[in-house]
Amino acid sequence: MRVVVVIPCFNVEGYVGDAIESALQQTYPTAEVIAVDNNSTDGTAAVLATYQDRYPQRFRWLREERQNASAARNTGWQASTADWYQFLDADDILHSEKIEQQLALAQEQEALWVIGSPLYRHLDGTELALIPWEDPWQGLAHGMYVGQTSANLYTHKLLTQVRGWDANLPFTQDVDLAFRMLQMDASYVLDHIPSCTVRDRPSGKLSQMAPAGILKQHLYLRNKINRYLQEKRPTYWSEYQLFFQLALYRYLRMLAVHDPHLAGTLFEQYLPPRFKVQPNTELGLPSWDAQGVNLLGVKKFAQSKNALKKLVPTVQWQQLKGFLYSKKKPIAPSQTS
Repeated sequence: MRVVVVIPCFNVEGYVGDAIESALQQTYPTAEVIAVDNNSTDGTAAVLATYQDRYPQRFRWLREERQNASAARNTGWQASTADWYQFLDADDILHSEKIEQQLALAQEQEALWVIGSPLYRHLDGTELALIPWEDPWQGLAHGMYVGQTSANLYTHKLLTQVRGWDANLPFTQDVDLAFRMLQMDASYVLDHIPSCTVRDRPSGKLSQMAPAGILKQHLYLRNKINRYLQEKRPTYWSEYQLFFQLALYRYLRMLAVHDPHLAGTLFEQYLPPRFKVQPNTELGLPSWDAQGVNLLGVKKFAQSKNALKKLVPTVQWQQLKGFLYSKKKPIAPSQTS
């Protein structure tokens, strides 16, 4: 089976070489690697030209004028014909057996989509593997446990059915893609072995430049997911609705750090009247947070917490959070029906 690796690139001259090498050095004989330059202003294009000269049979690069990673991904996969597609962010690295390992799983289970396990490498060198949850809907609601762009693998058939990536979304495109695939009941298989490394960067990521905007988009999508489950899968929703509502609140909690007023407004808009926050270990919601929000409301509690954080030195603040988290009484997803 033919596999194409698509790498969108924007100002990644110091990273993209490692990504390309990891794609070319797969144990599975990858037919083609396509990099798509997305209006880079640094030396990215020069790096891509070098690889095209070195590997003319296996590597080529294209340009996408529209400034959007999803537009670049669509340009890449639509410019080729393959059985499977691997999307690789330019600052990530594929493990050498990634494609071979996942194709074997897909063939065994007759799956159209492999949900993989990314290994996150932080700036301090520590690493964290995020293994996908058995229930992809709950993994999607959390946001970190339904694979990740570089960790997953997709068939041409499935990408065509969902019409590829949504280039109109500035953020959360991988969550949106997974949501549309789950709505179609696309056959999938879980790969529990970490198969790619997602490298943190000190600067240049959208999450660092527009955190409030990204969180707002996450909330919009979670509300859309919840409405879909309520309308189209009422039995499932009836059993797990509290988990999905708490998953949405998790993003409201993060938004409240940047914009308490908006978080309070969206709390009232997206959650039912008299909704009470409950602690949940899977979602990282401690009991002190639930008690504070239920007592003061999202806006006032966030304002109080943000003000306190400004007064307390960073080290003492982290110690306080550690103490408070040690006091939480979690509830697992299976207990939220």
